[in-house]
Amino acid sequence: MKIVLTGATGFLGAEVLAELLRFESIRVTACGRDRERLAALEDRFAHRAEKLSLQQSDLQDPSPVQGHVDVIVHAAAVRAPACTHPDTLVDTNVEGTRRLLEWGRDAGCARFVFVSTQAVYGTEGAPWSESSPVCPVTPYAISKRDAEELVLGTEGLESVVLRLARLYGVAPGVRWSELPGRVAQAVGRGEPLVVYGTGEQRFDLLHVRDAVRAVSSAALRPLPTDKIIYNVGGGRSHSINEFYQQVAELAQAYGLPPAVIRRDSAHPDGAHRHLELNVEKIRRELGWTPGFSLREGIEEYISYVAQKRLM
Repeated sequence: MKIVLTGATGFLGAEVLAELLRFESIRVTACGRDRERLAALEDRFAHRAEKLSLQQSDLQDPSPVQGHVDVIVHAAAVRAPACTHPDTLVDTNVEGTRRLLEWGRDAGCARFVFVSTQAVYGTEGAPWSESSPVCPVTPYAISKRDAEELVLGTEGLESVVLRLARLYGVAPGVRWSELPGRVAQAVGRGEPLVVYGTGEQRFDLLHVRDAVRAVSSAALRPLPTDKIIYNVGGGRSHSINEFYQQVAELAQAYGLPPAVIRRDSAHPDGAHRHLELNVEKIRRELGWTPGFSLREGIEEYISYVAQKRLM
């Protein structure tokens, strides 16, 4: 089986690549824009060189391979804060997807897996199921919604849209500037953790290795229909209070400075009130279920920070 993977140099894409290369029957063409990151992938997967082709390309002119391809996994996109200009978001995330779909049609692609985001639902009405109305409120979310419509509207192709919750997990390319990496680093430096508002605002976190299993299942398993959307989340939402409490407990267990939680009740809640995906559909139809608890995921970060302090 021949698979083309876009966004292979990203946080998620690199881990999807690692998973796909475990299958002996699969050959992967991995595409990315950054030459240095592609070189890092070449080193990381040197033991699988016979199964892997690395291609520097972007979505302006997507033509990763010559000849037939069976599956395209489209994980490439631009997003905030790296990109906020609406025209760039449209040209890359929407028109780039259109160009890739056209190339895939000519290459005989049978299945197209599109990595989307929970942001297409907007900020109200959680927990969201796949039948919930979409109401994107940011230019990035709008671009992903528009790309979804292109994918699902393409005839003669099995199309899978995966709406992912916020990714986390310690792996190459981890986003240390985002939750929970940012919080773990603050604990390691002995900085207070500030809870804005009530701390009862809830969010959904998806471990990157759970996301990888969902992408792999969507690419390789039989599907109940040729046009389908799946939510992929952590299985339940968590409050900021719960999250910080677990960070504090694990910091103590790993010998980090005691985590001081400071409350700023005068400040409005620092996040949307409730973000959560219902994942029952993908559990039922593909047999996927999240494997990482929030505590296990946080422990990865705290353990990593603790080890760095000892070096």
